[in-house]
Amino acid sequence: MAFTIIITLILGALGLYILKHTFSPKKSPPLPPGPRPKPLIGNLLDLPKTGELEYTHWLAHKSLYGASSLP
Repeated sequence: MAFTIIITLILGALGLYILKHTFSPKKSPPLPPGPRPKPLIGNLLDLPKTGELEYTHWLAHKSLYGASSLP
């Protein structure tokens, strides 16, 4: 008897949590465009390769993803 009540409460709380996070609007502003991170390694592969000039690498990123204007 007590076991079924506990399971019902846990499943109900889990259901409410899923509903809240599925239908709630996002509160954070959208991120600027950029390279999509890969699972586990993130954007590690987007760093300049050994021997590559950093300024040319980051200029290529600027042309691909844009840059905000500084005040």
